[in-house]
Amino acid sequence: YQTLNTSISFYPRADLPNVTVGYSRYENFNGLDTRNIDNGVYYVDEGTDKYLIQFSYNFDGAIRHNAYLSVVASDKKDYSNRNADGHNLSTSLMLNSNWSRDLISFFNVTYYNSDYSNILYRYTTLSVGAKYRAIPNKLEFSLNISPSFGDLERQAFDFLTTYYALQNLRFVFQARIFRIPDSSTNSII
Repeated sequence: YQTLNTSISFYPRADLPNVTVGYSRYENFNGLDTRNIDNGVYYVDEGTDKYLIQFSYNFDGAIRHNAYLSVVASDKKDYSNRNADGHNLSTSLMLNSNWSRDLISFFNVTYYNSDYSNILYRYTTLSVGAKYRAIPNKLEFSLNISPSFGDLERQAFDFLTTYYALQNLRFVFQARIFRIPDSSTNSII
């Protein structure tokens, strides 16, 4: 494995958005000899280029908001005999709203589009949730509801409770339920 991650961020004045631009390169090559016919199935030689641009902006209305726009694109080249090339594009828009010191809500919409080995996969996910500090610096609750539409049809429900026993010791309880229409419901606790 060989990985390269780079990014640069620009933080202008308070009345302009912050900008981050990034590039990553992932390479995977296992070095098997392709002249040996038995190695053909196990031979790995691929590289992925990933590009990121993200904007963030804080603004005040009736309350304080944080807005984010992120676009991530990747291009995978498979140099083995499988030729499992692929491309994907993910776009996210998020808004966090600070209603009080103890209550934060968030809204996120993500569009995902991929094409791997001529198999198209597209979906949109909406996420709505909130975090509430019931006892400041001690106990907080989070709830998130995330339905997905398109080639991925599911509803996800997350509930998280965090108790801060000490400054560097916390206990976390997480419950997650996935509902897949016409299929099954799974839970993770």
